[in-house]
Amino acid sequence: MKKIVKGNDFTLRIPVMKMVEGRPQAFPLPACTDVVVQVCNQFKRIPLAFEIDVKEDNVLLARVEGDKMSLGTYAIEVKGKIFGNDWRSNEYPQFAIVSNNAEVLMRSIENFAYECFNVTASHKQAVSLLTTIKEVEAYDYKTGYPKMLEMSV
Repeated sequence: MKKIVKGNDFTLRIPVMKMVEGRPQAFPLPACTDVVVQVCNQFKRIPLAFEIDVKEDNVLLARVEGDKMSLGTYAIEVKGKIFGNDWRSNEYPQFAIVSNNAEVLMRSIENFAYECFNVTASHKQAVSLLTTIKEVEAYDYKTGYPKMLEMSV
């Protein structure tokens, strides 16, 4: 999956193919009407302006303004009509709009979780060695944990 940093504009090059006897063949876009290109995520569909490539008449070039896209994963959807019959894309590769600091945030979360896991394991071990009610009541299971993470995107 391609990852694009939020804020970067880009052009999607979308080859449109049809299957004939199990083999992909170029689909003649100039013969089509009502063509729509959109990117979709779990919440919405975003229509894109596009043009047909002058070199290959089965390729759409759709412009995406990266600053208008939310972070997340998107699928590409293409549909239209040819000779009055509706057609729709089968499936295109997905892409993701990511934060430029997403990797740093993920590493911070992983490290925090790892430290918490280790502290919890040590507390479990320590508690298993306690033998009296007085020792159990006096045991402070809250110690040793890392400071809570503070994040902003």
